[in-house]
Amino acid sequence: MPRPSAIAALTIAKRTVEPTTMLLGETVDVTMTVTALCASISSPLHVVLVIDGSAAMVGDLGRDVRDAAAELVDRLDLRDNPSTRVAIVSFDDRTRVQCLLSNDAVRVTRCIDRVAASGAARLELGLAEASRILRPARSEFPPPYVIREHVVVYAARPAGGCVRSLREAERLKADGLQIETVCAGEDCDAPCLRSLATSLRRHFAWRDRAELLDVFSTIRKQFTSILLDRLSISDQLSDALVLLTDTVQPEAWQADAATGRLGWTLSNIPRDGVTVTYRARSVRPGHHPVSLGTTGRFTDSLGQVGTFGYEPSDILVLGFAANVGP
Repeated sequence: MPRPSAIAALTIAKRTVEPTTMLLGETVDVTMTVTALCASISSPLHVVLVIDGSAAMVGDLGRDVRDAAAELVDRLDLRDNPSTRVAIVSFDDRTRVQCLLSNDAVRVTRCIDRVAASGAARLELGLAEASRILRPARSEFPPPYVIREHVVVYAARPAGGCVRSLREAERLKADGLQIETVCAGEDCDAPCLRSLATSLRRHFAWRDRAELLDVFSTIRKQFTSILLDRLSISDQLSDALVLLTDTVQPEAWQADAATGRLGWTLSNIPRDGVTVTYRARSVRPGHHPVSLGTTGRFTDSLGQVGTFGYEPSDILVLGFAANVGP
């Protein structure tokens, strides 16, 4: 499978100033935006669905579980996300690898359809098999790729209690994997399945299983939308303006009215970019630049560093004071 493309991020930086003509003492609003044009890297997402194929899944419950798993695959939108791969593992008295990691949604769905219903539910075997599938796939994506690995469990009642399954789940968590659990059926072992999940928020009761789809939609958005890891902007106002520090948004690490210096450091910049704003009061008449110099610097998810700047913006301050009240 070809690796996701790695492309250095590009940025568009724009500044808007309103108004551009004012009376002495009036204020000006400055808005600066930075938009990333392309992703630095597409983060691989590997998901193993571990599906109960024991005798407990005979009948309607088994069909419902398979339908729920297929819906999750559909929501992952493999066709438009080539860096996402899904594997299917079923478990009963032993594990059955229905298919290894694949980006082919049709194939993966057919693998789900092959999950049967017989024997005892040896969930710990299914968890161990998920680890064996995921581990070698990491070598295909060396740094700077960051692989997101998830194990999604659909199970009712693990055979022989929860201790062995919990032990295997802890090994997966220690290896950096996220575990989501869906308690299949109203009579499932909820305390056990809840303890296997990475957190309480990653455990889903059967009646709430549809929420898992929203979880992965959020995960997908997070993976695909973060284009810049870190961004800094530094601004130096001209001496014709005095910064109103309580108007600076978002919070800046530097906002000095005396020197006119501003500085922001931001992280995890999404696809639609970031906007910083402030307001300043005019204190000198005439034509003036808003800023004596604005510089920007970013680090993308490849670790590459880039810089950007803003076109100059000027204001005209009329040489008589505005009536600003008592």
